Amino acid sequence: MIKGYDPQPLVEVLEALLEERNESLREASLRSGLDHGAVGRYVRDKQRPSRESLIAMADHFEVNPNDLMELAGYQRLKMF
Repeated sequence: MIKGYDPQPLVEVLEALLEERNESLREASLRSGLDHGAVGRYVRDKQRPSRESLIAMADHFEVNPNDLMELAGYQRLKMF
């Protein structure tokens, strides 16, 4: 786990998005263009996603990438 990274806020948002779309961890991973276990690692294992993974998930879930970036402990990107 990354020092200073609290995964719980991001986990809660991802779980809510999964429930809203009635998707499994695997479905969300694949539909985001990530490997089949990616979202599971972020939700169950509480791993910190890369910026690229956050952008891919934000695109899939149709949310602002900066919202996920902040929850994962990254600075907001001006491009979004």
